[in-house]
Amino acid sequence: MITDWEIGALFWNCQKHGKAWEKPFREQLEERKPEADLMFLMGNQHRFQDQWLIISLIYPPHQAQGTLDL
Repeated sequence: MITDWEIGALFWNCQKHGKAWEKPFREQLEERKPEADLMFLMGNQHRFQDQWLIISLIYPPHQAQGTLDL
């Protein structure tokens, strides 16, 4: 389960496509975002401590290999 608000907003924006909502949703997540180094922020809820959720998708800024920002 993903509880990230941006994914939720993307889902609601894709609802305007009716039953074909999944194609633009997947296009955004699988084709446009992979160039970013995607990381998951994981967590759980107090009541369900053995069930993990993806709280957020994090896209850190990409640095060219071999460079350092000091």
